[in-house]
Amino acid sequence: MRRLVLRLFGEFEARQSGGPRVALRLEKSRALLAYLALCDDRLVSRGRLCALLWSRVEDSQARHSLRQALADVRQALGPIRALLISRDDMIGLDRDRVICDVVLFERLAATRRQSALARAARLYRGTFLHGIDLPEPAFDDWRDGELRRLDALARTVLARLYETCDRDSTDTPLALASRLVAVDPYDEAVHRALMTLHARRGAKREALRQFEICRRNLRDGLDQEPSPETMAVYDAVRRAKGPYEPAGEPARDMTIASIPASARRTHVIAPAAIVALAIAGFVVWQAMQTLSPVVQSTSAGDPVLSMPSGPTIAVLPFKNLSGDPADEYFSDGLTEDIITELARNPMLRVLASNMTSRYKGQPVDVREVGRNLGAAYVLEGSVRRVEGRVRINAQLIVSRTQFSWTRN
Repeated sequence: MRRLVLRLFGEFEARQSGGPRVALRLEKSRALLAYLALCDDRLVSRGRLCALLWSRVEDSQARHSLRQALADVRQALGPIRALLISRDDMIGLDRDRVICDVVLFERLAATRRQSALARAARLYRGTFLHGIDLPEPAFDDWRDGELRRLDALARTVLARLYETCDRDSTDTPLALASRLVAVDPYDEAVHRALMTLHARRGAKREALRQFEICRRNLRDGLDQEPSPETMAVYDAVRRAKGPYEPAGEPARDMTIASIPASARRTHVIAPAAIVALAIAGFVVWQAMQTLSPVVQSTSAGDPVLSMPSGPTIAVLPFKNLSGDPADEYFSDGLTEDIITELARNPMLRVLASNMTSRYKGQPVDVREVGRNLGAAYVLEGSVRRVEGRVRINAQLIVSRTQFSWTRN
């Protein structure tokens, strides 16, 4: 039985398994296939697809455009067109007949087996849906959220491989660290690792060039200078007469996986991690009670059980209750870091902050927020700093039922 093979990392590509490439005429047809392959619901209403991809036109025109895109997909799929499901007002894909690199990447990344992590790293071939540029805010928000989540997961995969790779050779650690810094160009720990690895093999010029890249990234992207730790490595490499040998074992001095992408806000990470851990634990536990395992088959025909894609959670901007406008940066930083920490859990789909920032300072109807963003859970909370102590209140709400779970 032929299947549809989707490649969503890097340039979009669709082909029949063991057969020809699926040539889609319309860019929105490619966006539509990608969304249907990854969204939480296996069947999606036509109205939701119209709001996602044709929000700037009247409903009748949007539905006409959707029918054109669906016709484009069916024609391109040819003999496997039956995997595109249309039931009344609902559209979906027969996912048992779809092989998607992003879905496989997520499953492999959820394990700690070295071989599985290596396969996951090979699948991560570039930016999610690179080259698809649509003037549609809802689609951009969805894609950016997926991009942020997948980048965080890729960073965890690469970091685990880095920590366990062969330390007797610099080639493998160098390649992994280079991929890590491409995922997060602001992570000074990885820049320091690259500087050290270059210097150890006598490539002093490359080590100093890496420092300049690090400094330029920090200045251009964050308007800040390298940390004292990074400057110390730079000074030591610059003064070294031969190959640089730091005290201790440099590759083991940094546990990169433990440093989230937002590590530059070290004052926020610890409380964010605690809140995220508690929230993730509750959401995953509840999801396990309600989701039914799916029976699938391996290439050898052996039945295996797997869970459907995890629930989606939206983190609203935390309120600053300190009474000091200067503390606004702290509440914003806490929100960002909770999102980052939650995104590290492969069983959750976490929406990017640019999808929820518009609710900052606004009264919200959680059910409406969940419906608009397609989120099963909404997390809101507040931060109060008094006399050097911080009090964080977080409330997780199930969008459909308004059931809430609170943690202080």
